[in-house]
Amino acid sequence: IWNNKEPHQSSSIKLAEYANYFAFSNDNNWMAAGKNLWHLKDGIPEWSVTLESEFSPNVAVFSPDGRWLTYVLDMGTYSEDGTYNAAVRVKLVDVTQVTEKSGVTPIIISDKETMYYRIQFSADSRWIVFKDAYFLDRMPALIYDTQNKKSYPLPYPSLDVDFTSDIKHVVLTEGEYNYDDGSY
Repeated sequence: IWNNKEPHQSSSIKLAEYANYFAFSNDNNWMAAGKNLWHLKDGIPEWSVTLESEFSPNVAVFSPDGRWLTYVLDMGTYSEDGTYNAAVRVKLVDVTQVTEKSGVTPIIISDKETMYYRIQFSADSRWIVFKDAYFLDRMPALIYDTQNKKSYPLPYPSLDVDFTSDIKHVVLTEGEYNYDDGSY
């Protein structure tokens, strides 16, 4: 990993294991990779804390203001007959509370069987929308309020979800997906 400002200055720190994703905060102070959250100085990793010990998040996103990190864990298992037993958790970390000594204390904001693959923060970092990319004609969606610490399901069928530019409203696009021709 190297510093963008000084491309010839590299870090001697190596990732302990394979990282299935990378996420960087907009302020360039944090990097999430695999099971770890790294604190950066001038774009170079200084120290890390463990996000999860057993499962690596599938996807992680930082808020625009760099305060929040949210990630999705797929902890599902397969039965002997090949049936998949879904177990999904969505967690949120206030990175302003993370230190090398204290580590992270994520809160669970969803504990459902739905796997969210698309995460979007509002521009002011207050709201987070989670969308499931698998079920195109019936996209389960969840919205979370970081200020009040509450989550709310969004109505079905929602093809897409977005915020208005003034962040006062959530826009839902409804429709049905046609599997025959790929249209909505």
